[in-house]
Amino acid sequence: MKTPQGRAGRTSRSFTLEQAKALLASAESTRLHAYVVLSLLVGIRTEEARALRWDHMVTWADDSAGWQRLPPLGSTLPR
Repeated sequence: MKTPQGRAGRTSRSFTLEQAKALLASAESTRLHAYVVLSLLVGIRTEEARALRWDHMVTWADDSAGWQRLPPLGSTLPR
């Protein structure tokens, strides 16, 4: 099977690997580090990441429960 050629389009605005590494390194000791990691790993846009609230967060329970909402801030995760 031959790979399709595609069409010319706009130039990519995605970070290169080197740019992403530099951004992670510069954000490492700042309050924005988690925001940068989330954005890069998930591919979420900045306006989508800013709109996330704690009640949107879930965690994987390695049992029959599967995905579960996180408890309120300050409480402990169920075991």
